Amino acid sequence: MVFMVLPLFLPAQVPEAWGLQAGISAVLPAGDLSAWFGKGFSAEIAAGHQHNSSWYIEGIADHSLFRNRHPVTDTEGGVRQQIPLSLRYTGLTVHGKYMMMRKGLFRPYISIGAGPHYWKGVRGAVMEDEEL
Repeated sequence: MVFMVLPLFLPAQVPEAWGLQAGISAVLPAGDLSAWFGKGFSAEIAAGHQHNSSWYIEGIADHSLFRNRHPVTDTEGGVRQQIPLSLRYTGLTVHGKYMMMRKGLFRPYISIGAGPHYWKGVRGAVMEDEEL
């Protein structure tokens, strides 16, 4: 998936300081998901701590949702009905961000993270039709 992020961000850049982040993003599916879903949304909240001058450790809770209606076609390619589809993603992650250098506003970092994630897809029912 490709994320377009518009977060509200209060980063901690001083050792022993805390930071908070909350954001809502537009999410565009990629690969095979793009055949089934259009744009969706993602919401995220995070809290972190600047452990030392190089490491920022944070916990993140995020949730994404995609919805769409997919056509059911007959043997001749005509659309018979539309079925609702949804895909939800929820995750809890712990990230360690290592800042590689500090030069003014330019502060590249490497992020390493892991945590449990839950995906749930739901497809609506196709109504019974003798011709299908």
